[in-house]
Amino acid sequence: MTREERLQQALEGIAARQIPETTNLWPRLAARIEERKSLMQNLRARPALALFILLLALALLTGAAYAVGKSLGYLPGVGIIDQSAPIRVLAEPVSMTREGITVTVKQAALTADQTVVVYTVENVPWEARPHTENVHGCFATPFLRLPDGSELELIEGGGEMGGARFVYPAIPPQVNEATFFLPCIEETLPGKSPVNWQLPLHFVPAPPDLTVVPVIEIQPTATAETDQPMVVTETPTIGATSPITLTHAMQIGDQYVLLGSLTQPSSDGWIQLTAANQITDASGKEIFASSPTLAGLPSYDWGFQFNAAGVTFPITLTFTGEEVSTDLSLAGPPQTWTLQWSPQNPPEAAALYGISLHLDRFIPVEDGYYLIGHTDWTDERIAGVTEYGTMQAFDANGNEVPVEKAKFAEAVTLVENLEANQWVYHLRSKTFSRPLTLRLSLFNVEFKQPVRFSLDLRSYGFTFAEEQVGMAWKTGLIPLEVPGLGATLFRVTYVREEEKHGFEFTLEADPRLQSLALDFEDGVTGETGPRVGTSHHDLQSGLLLVTVLTDGQLSMPLSIVAYGADVTGQWETQWAPPSP
Repeated sequence: MTREERLQQALEGIAARQIPETTNLWPRLAARIEERKSLMQNLRARPALALFILLLALALLTGAAYAVGKSLGYLPGVGIIDQSAPIRVLAEPVSMTREGITVTVKQAALTADQTVVVYTVENVPWEARPHTENVHGCFATPFLRLPDGSELELIEGGGEMGGARFVYPAIPPQVNEATFFLPCIEETLPGKSPVNWQLPLHFVPAPPDLTVVPVIEIQPTATAETDQPMVVTETPTIGATSPITLTHAMQIGDQYVLLGSLTQPSSDGWIQLTAANQITDASGKEIFASSPTLAGLPSYDWGFQFNAAGVTFPITLTFTGEEVSTDLSLAGPPQTWTLQWSPQNPPEAAALYGISLHLDRFIPVEDGYYLIGHTDWTDERIAGVTEYGTMQAFDANGNEVPVEKAKFAEAVTLVENLEANQWVYHLRSKTFSRPLTLRLSLFNVEFKQPVRFSLDLRSYGFTFAEEQVGMAWKTGLIPLEVPGLGATLFRVTYVREEEKHGFEFTLEADPRLQSLALDFEDGVTGETGPRVGTSHHDLQSGLLLVTVLTDGQLSMPLSIVAYGADVTGQWETQWAPPSP
């Protein structure tokens, strides 16, 4: 196998989860390598090459310095911004539609050191895209033009074909107007879509209620020897130095983000990390962590984002890597490195959503007791919590005591105006060692703000044709805003069962997310029967698979919504009944 073939194989392996099944990137990437511009020029000027740089991280694994100060905040959709000076934002989204294609500048944030612009592109027709490997679509750099005619060139940014986030130099504080110039629609063929888009932008002072999440830089825990913040690393190889370094640790809202660098050997070759990296907390429990999904983070070689609910600090990060020589052969056996970290003031391990069990009263009966209680929660993002599993009871010696859920007709005779968060169980014993531990492990939660996303595969040639049944389509990573739990959609499969058809959604998700009640919100007509929805975890991969089926007609774009989910955990309360 030639060097080029090995590199192609490596790129395809890394990109497999990010790119549609029907897309082969190698010819396009190979063509772009021959461009006259330098790598840095291409990175700044061509957003699509941001993916190329991600894939070739093995050649660019150097950390960039980035100071996170107390004046920084995170503006959703925009990224980390400097709040040391007044912030200006886009007065309102600006849209333009030409030949059915819509370009929208959705957000803009002007700070003392930069200008961030977020835009989207919708309804690009299938025929406007290149569909052969030797044909390349448009690569052009959007720029800003100020009223005096000066132009602001792109500093950094990128995105997918549906839109992107770009960073430009700061706009002077006295200038409140600019024009967003988009030379052409990314990845479209010449003459197949309108060019030279110009959208006028107007900036105003940020409103007082602008949602800016505080960004807190969290230094690693200090040690007694140095009294200086540092990380603790362990390396199983005697005499070896760990290449793993933690460079940034941030708390952004309820999320923790850890970023770091990977030091490459001085000899020819490089170290590449495998997918076996994991995080465990002080109790040994594995923590679900994803690649950082927040926009505008500092540069990093490796990164994790996770929710701290239920986490006991310190946490241990385990990395597995292999050293690869310049001819792409392995230079040695796999190695493992660990890094331990804790925030200076670690939060107490809290139950998911602040769910708690409360026993309100008990009723002695001949064979045991009726236990009547309710469930509370403290998370303001949750509208309701209902116990969904079966309660278990254990005595002081750890022996299980038989208990069963009371039938509804029975429960309403014991509790007047039975509420959704109330529960009634029949404990069928009076002879057990006190106290008794009551435990529930599955709850259904209702979200105050539903989880929503849009699905449109038309640009990939999807038509709901019979021959496309069973075909998987990689969507790119789509973070789902499930409160308190990480979940990322990366693949959809068109499925059909008898007279119903729909999609199986493949999610990488926190194991505590047992199911997500996805449903079609828009894009369905002519239904004659109820929809079918299922959720389950794949036993081998651990991925969450959610299927939604309908007998109606489906049309793109589809709006997908989830109003609730089932979550697992361990919630307990104790009860010391009187001796019989």
